[in-house]
Amino acid sequence: MWRWLRTWLGLAPETPATRPTPVRQDTVPLDQSRPRGRELRPRRVVAYPQVVEVQTQSEGATAAEDGQTLALVAGANSPKWLIMRCPCGCGEIRRISLSPQIPPAWHLTIEPGPLVSLSPSVFLRRECRAHFVLSRNRALVI
Repeated sequence: MWRWLRTWLGLAPETPATRPTPVRQDTVPLDQSRPRGRELRPRRVVAYPQVVEVQTQSEGATAAEDGQTLALVAGANSPKWLIMRCPCGCGEIRRISLSPQIPPAWHLTIEPGPLVSLSPSVFLRRECRAHFVLSRNRALVI
């Protein structure tokens, strides 16, 4: 509130400690483990209940056709590609590089279950212009 109005009303000066912080109940945090405080409301949430490991990209594309599967293309030590149907609804098969030798590359985290997460978010600038976060087998389209 403006300082002169608070003075005119006879209220105490507003300090950062007494300033109320707005809390939105309709937002979804991107990642509970990161205390950054950034919250976004996704336009769409797509769940991928299946995670499979394949040997080639063509096998991965075939596995991801159903729109419910995340396919990890095996490499020598770790997966090289993540193949999935685009969560924006355009229907395209997306190939996401996980290898630092093929830029741009994303960091993959696999938790027991298996639950797959990517960082940072994926922003497709050319094709369908989708922007999404893959966290624990759920794609939050921003």
